[in-house]
Amino acid sequence: MHAPTTDELVDVDTAALVAIIDARKESRINRRRTQKKAHYQHDKRVYHYLKTRAIELENELGRLTQLPRATLMSWKETAAALRDETSLHVHNNRVLKKRLREFHTLARLMQSWVDTAIEVRHPPCTPQQAIYPQTSAPTATWSASNLSLNHIRLHAHLDARRHGLDWLTQIMYHNTDRMLEKYAFPPRSPHSRLGDVLLDDTGGLLQYVQRYQVEIPLPLDQVLPRAVAYFQTGATPEQLEVHYKSKRYLDVEVTQSLSRHMSYDVVVDLTSYGDAGDTRLCRVFGDDQRFVLVTQNIPEDERLPSKSVDSKSMNWVVVERVGPSRTILRCLFVVSQGIHRTDHIAGQVLSLEEESRRDWNLDLKCFHEHDRLDVFRRHVLHLGYRNMQSRDQDFARLFRCEI
Repeated sequence: MHAPTTDELVDVDTAALVAIIDARKESRINRRRTQKKAHYQHDKRVYHYLKTRAIELENELGRLTQLPRATLMSWKETAAALRDETSLHVHNNRVLKKRLREFHTLARLMQSWVDTAIEVRHPPCTPQQAIYPQTSAPTATWSASNLSLNHIRLHAHLDARRHGLDWLTQIMYHNTDRMLEKYAFPPRSPHSRLGDVLLDDTGGLLQYVQRYQVEIPLPLDQVLPRAVAYFQTGATPEQLEVHYKSKRYLDVEVTQSLSRHMSYDVVVDLTSYGDAGDTRLCRVFGDDQRFVLVTQNIPEDERLPSKSVDSKSMNWVVVERVGPSRTILRCLFVVSQGIHRTDHIAGQVLSLEEESRRDWNLDLKCFHEHDRLDVFRRHVLHLGYRNMQSRDQDFARLFRCEI
């Protein structure tokens, strides 16, 4: 059989390269054509709406110009109506101010009760505490036996928003040890890394849980900034732009007033032609031996459009010093089952069949009803361990050591 010559091999490689370039070019052309079509349809709807609205306003103007002047109110009647309305608003304003004073008094009383019931001790500040300050010591006031923030709404009002952002991060931080204990993180793992995935259905709502723990042969002051850059800063706007995504930081003044190491951002997928994005609230707490980075998304933010279906994700990243040149990294990732966020079914949880088909590309209809949860669990664990291997590679590159 005739062996291909060097020229023939070059021709084959050239043809393959040309085919790849043509395929990419055709993909770009199709993507641009789709975007242009979407923009055209949007402009067309706006044009028809404005045209219809202009006709309605012209008809209304014609009707008003034909009314006899006798039907218009006299200036005395207008003044009397405005006076009555003003008197009503003044009365309501006085009532609201009185209620505001009562609430302020109640708040001061409740604060005094809390101060007398809880003693908060502040240890001497260390250099690293000055960088990543700990707001307050963990107390029983913050602890939750079954921490769930699935239906917490972030309000648009500035003061309520500031307290909400602070509370959402504080409640996660002060429940760090409780969550690590709940999912049985060991005190040490010097000879191997701990990494597993489980599907927690004990609370009536499915929770996807991933544990990760490894001891890194680096001092804490080298591990901490890399972990913060990886989990909090994330991808840069330039890196996201390659994937047709945009990133925008929210409530910058509010978050910086609470902590210099706190951020809230939203990433929007530009190819989805929608305004709803993925939010991420991050904050770092710490003392001289341990730092805790808490992150979560906020599915219900009154200043942002909501997705039709979204999950609640909460992540804890604990960086702890165990020696001069050795640091433990513990990561706990908890993601809830999908929940409807809009329309008349808002707050309802996706069924197991919808959840598996929508997020995991698994059709459970061909399995018996009693076996579906076990089948889904095995599917989740299989994909979860593949993700765990990817995380090993990321951390090996991040900390420049073997995992």
